[in-house]
Amino acid sequence: MSDDSLTDFETLEKLHSDDQRTVWNAVSRNTGRRVRLTIFAPAVSATAGFRRAFKTDRVMLKTLRHRSIVDYQGDGESDGQLFFWTDAGPEAESEPGGSGRPLSVEDVIEIGWQVCSALQQAHNLGLSHGGLNRESVLLAGQTEVSLVDFGVLRWLKAGRREFPDGGVSRGSSGGSWTSDWRREVRADLRDLAGLLQDLLNHAGVADSAGPHRSPPALEGSLRRLLERSVAAEDESVQPVSAREMQGRLGELLIGGEGDQMQLVDQREHLPTSRRSIVDELFDDAANSQPPSKRDEPSAGGGDSSVTQFLPILVGVILLLILLVIAVQLL
Repeated sequence: MSDDSLTDFETLEKLHSDDQRTVWNAVSRNTGRRVRLTIFAPAVSATAGFRRAFKTDRVMLKTLRHRSIVDYQGDGESDGQLFFWTDAGPEAESEPGGSGRPLSVEDVIEIGWQVCSALQQAHNLGLSHGGLNRESVLLAGQTEVSLVDFGVLRWLKAGRREFPDGGVSRGSSGGSWTSDWRREVRADLRDLAGLLQDLLNHAGVADSAGPHRSPPALEGSLRRLLERSVAAEDESVQPVSAREMQGRLGELLIGGEGDQMQLVDQREHLPTSRRSIVDELFDDAANSQPPSKRDEPSAGGGDSSVTQFLPILVGVILLLILLVIAVQLL
């Protein structure tokens, strides 16, 4: 932990408060910059599981850089309370759906695409968000995404676990490290799908009868994708990575109205295939081309190569017969 103290910050506006943590819009007295300051309650800060999870992640959080994730700046402990601060993020942030103009289906897809990009960057470092919701996905303007509270809800959950040694590392739940990590990744993707479903249902999606209406087929395709992504009873239809889910969302936008392009999980190849939609379009184009002239049968219907070599073959046979006769006469 650093030597920074809570007295090094001037709190301006309370953004969130419960019995576990308080989040402030604050100003660092050392730099004069506006920051997002999260202070954990003394009881939470004293929990071994929480402390271990927090200290493990903070090293990687300091290296995590993505345009849709607020930069982790530092952390400390003051009077028994752990705290950390990040960039405050862009001005005029709001929760999705609360920024004025109603969201269109395309807006919802764009939000999901940006979140997937951020999650993929974090997952590559071994970090999961652990609690995507309306409060942790903020918008600047209409669809410029900022992710906050990376790992916070996961740390709090780790603090509530009761292990004999206080351990909270992956694998402590009885499964392997790999299986625990896969569950964390899938949880992030399910949380994102649930958030996007919520935006479609309750965030004032643009009226389909309005001048900028979204194609009904596009909304239907998005809903089917999100339903599969939250289908906990059938993991085989869920995306296995943020990159895959991002690709599926991108395909929806590329398809457009009236395009019968199928989603990745509807095509007839193995779920583990990583072939892009561009590959398949070129395959279809190649298969639709007429055969080249060299592949076509000759006009006479026969094989011209056999006709060419027939006289040579007859000459060789006659030569062999003459040699046999000459040997017998000797």
